[in-house]
Amino acid sequence: MRDLNLWLDPLGLETYFTRLGNFGEEQVIGALNNSGNYTHVFQVQNAANQGIDIVAKTPDGHYDIFEVKTTRGGSMPSLYGDQLNPNDFIQSRLRTAGENSGAFRLSSEKAADINANIGKKYLVEVEVGTGAKGRWYVENMQQKDWDTEANRIKGGGH
Repeated sequence: MRDLNLWLDPLGLETYFTRLGNFGEEQVIGALNNSGNYTHVFQVQNAANQGIDIVAKTPDGHYDIFEVKTTRGGSMPSLYGDQLNPNDFIQSRLRTAGENSGAFRLSSEKAADINANIGKKYLVEVEVGTGAKGRWYVENMQQKDWDTEANRIKGGGH
């Protein structure tokens, strides 16, 4: 039987899956910052982690958008719902962020700038392993075209 304490933090504030997802996003942010391909890497999320996982500004002023899926064994979580329509997903999240700038720490002007200058859209799959003393590490990180993956899933080609 699994230890249910592994699924929640000691105070019950953050679920195991939230921690795992945050870990994956942090690893992708680190890799993007270290790549030298972006001038600014940030998240457009509220306190509940709702929004766009990662936005990265290119030197030419475009914004690449990243949706991150993380697993620690087993199958990779799939895109679902609005995520299967990347353009609609991104535009709706930017609209919400612009209308609620305090909650998302993003001005309506910045949201409009991102929306007007969207570059590439990526799905990043992060496989996490457990090392010494239970510490997580990245076993594999794979970047895919978000539109292509969404179309593959919608077409039934899981």
